Amino acid sequence: MKPDKQKIETSIFESTFESVADGILVTDITGKPIVFNRQLTKMWNIADELLNPPEESVLLKKTLEQLKDPDAFMKNTISVMENPELQTSDILELKDGRIFERHSIPRIMNGKSIGRVWTYRDITKQKQAEEALKRNEGRLRALIEHSWDVFELIDSEGNILYISPAAANISGYEMDELKGRNVFEAMADEYREYAKNLIAEISKRPRQTYSMNLKSRRKDGEMRWIEGSCTNLLDDPNINAIVVNYHDITDLKNAVEALQESEKKYRVLVENASEGIIVVQDSKIKYANPKITQLFGYSQKDIMGSFFADFIHPDDRDQTIENYHLELNGKEVNDTMTIRVFAKDGSIKWAEIKSVLIKWEGKSAIHCFINDITEKRKMEEELLRMQKLESIGTLAGGLAHDFNNILTGIMGNISLTKMLIDEKEKASERLAEAEKAAYKAKDLTSQLLTFSKGGTPILKVVSISNILREATDFALSGSNSKYSIKFDSDLWPVIVDESQINQVINNIVINADQAMPQGGLIEIEAENIVIKEGTRSSLEPGYYVKISFKDHGIGIPKEYLSRIFDPYFTTKQKGSGLGLAISYSIIKKHKGHIEVISQLGHGSTFLVFIPASPEQSTDKEEKEYDAKVHGIGKILIMDDAEIIKELLSQMLSQAGYDVAVASDGEEAIEKYLDAINSEEPFDVVIMDLTIPGGMGGIEAISELRKSDPNVKAIVSSGYSNDPVMSNFRDYGFDAVIAKPYKAKELYEVLQKVLSK
Repeated sequence: MKPDKQKIETSIFESTFESVADGILVTDITGKPIVFNRQLTKMWNIADELLNPPEESVLLKKTLEQLKDPDAFMKNTISVMENPELQTSDILELKDGRIFERHSIPRIMNGKSIGRVWTYRDITKQKQAEEALKRNEGRLRALIEHSWDVFELIDSEGNILYISPAAANISGYEMDELKGRNVFEAMADEYREYAKNLIAEISKRPRQTYSMNLKSRRKDGEMRWIEGSCTNLLDDPNINAIVVNYHDITDLKNAVEALQESEKKYRVLVENASEGIIVVQDSKIKYANPKITQLFGYSQKDIMGSFFADFIHPDDRDQTIENYHLELNGKEVNDTMTIRVFAKDGSIKWAEIKSVLIKWEGKSAIHCFINDITEKRKMEEELLRMQKLESIGTLAGGLAHDFNNILTGIMGNISLTKMLIDEKEKASERLAEAEKAAYKAKDLTSQLLTFSKGGTPILKVVSISNILREATDFALSGSNSKYSIKFDSDLWPVIVDESQINQVINNIVINADQAMPQGGLIEIEAENIVIKEGTRSSLEPGYYVKISFKDHGIGIPKEYLSRIFDPYFTTKQKGSGLGLAISYSIIKKHKGHIEVISQLGHGSTFLVFIPASPEQSTDKEEKEYDAKVHGIGKILIMDDAEIIKELLSQMLSQAGYDVAVASDGEEAIEKYLDAINSEEPFDVVIMDLTIPGGMGGIEAISELRKSDPNVKAIVSSGYSNDPVMSNFRDYGFDAVIAKPYKAKELYEVLQKVLSK
């Protein structure tokens, strides 16, 4: 049997009438109620059964009981009923503090008034906002600037002194076009004189507020109904203007007029709604508006008649079905749900669904309003991921700090011992192996530091091509996989911490290799890209090198894609699940971006974006230190760890330097100044960054430079929880050396500083 079109349209009209946020009451010419919506009974706290069928005495009694001024209400109501052609509005204050705005328009049939349509709107919050404007202008300015309502300041002639951004949406004009205009220019001809008289009347009555309801013409010529209020503040020296607040009520007006004229206009509202709308009855989708196509790609034909849960993600399906049946049976449930749904292209989107129980063709149904919130969820997940990394970082940083101090003692003593014995002896070989093991431990602390707040990159401008080749060769050593590399011919230098970027490349290449257990080809490409202003991107505008790592492995299931950068998340039998999380943290700290594209059975491609510097040249390779050349100079060491002071004293003395030590900044300053006074000054000071319970390197170098602006200083630390390690020059240091380090690295830094 073909559906009755009129019944369908009537059902849509009824559901929309019941869904309107305003209370609506239709009366005959005597004031007797004919029809009302559920919102009206909620406003006046009246049980439905007391008004079914409608009884004028019950409605009137309940209304008068709740009003602060029932006499004024009756006086206004009688006045309105005596003027059947008049459109009116007034304000009702309730004893419980609520404030309603009441409007009425005549019901016309064959050119004759046959009654009235009354609308009630709860404007309590609006009134509270107007009061807050007097108390806190700063907060209200922010509210006004982002409000959907329009706020204007005008003078007594109607010239616009200020207008809020919402006016552009209502009027169709750009904000610059509205400045300096006169409000009467846009008003419909039949309301212009009314508006001028209203402003003239308001100008005579300071601090008085008047309601207004009129038609205004948009830039494109369309007429829109606006409703609001005017308050005279011409006597206020801080404002000296009339405050006008209004909003577009055209849609509501159309809805009320459609109640009188035809239900067809309600379909227009539904079809052009900014939200997706569906009606579910008997577990099937009976209606879907065109917005659904825009949101999820399905045509109305695709989903009409389908089981409503077919499009819902399996993990959210059972709960959604349960809520549907509970709401259908009148049970109290959360009428707003956030669930995942499948779009037509197979992608998963997050949807926010608000539901209302309605009558549809005489039976109960669920009316759903749907919005796509996928982008909002992505932002929330990104924030949560960063919070996870930060919490792990607190633990990682502490461990790395202590471990690096120990490693400095181990590695320094090993490298010093190697210099004191014959390289051909077996002991030297064993020491070399021990030194390699210590460097592996150093790599471990580097990964821990990546999670800590102290994992700030120590940046310099380098060529990425050599780093890519060396890191990939190392990662694939002993593997069955091969790789190919393709670069732009003029690949820009990048601004990176070489050690950290090595970790990223190593982790991604190992991940690609493990995705191809039998081996395969990893395709690596690097190209220059520019992110321009206004581009929708997670990257700031600027220059970048984009590196892609493509494998031909098993791919990543869709449900895992959003979690692969989470710490400890892994689907492999071997592995900690930290590799990609470390890579994510490193790239974020470089102000870059990392993402993955994958399809199950077709491999994965990791994309890494690193800030580039087209105008700068890469750092030249430093000259290697010649161990046979003995150092000449006087060195002051400041460190609280005895093992470090003893080790550095041995290292530097062995190289020929004259060495003195201090345990904190105060002692270092005293010894440095004594040396200057004895005319045997120190050539370089090596300072630990932090001294528990004492003066550290930052304060000490600041004090030294007051006495000797030419002091040469090197900062050292095993925990870079301070920007000093990456921006040492900004704090008065000439160089930096991160713990742990070998004797050779220390000598090279010293030679570099002494040669300046």
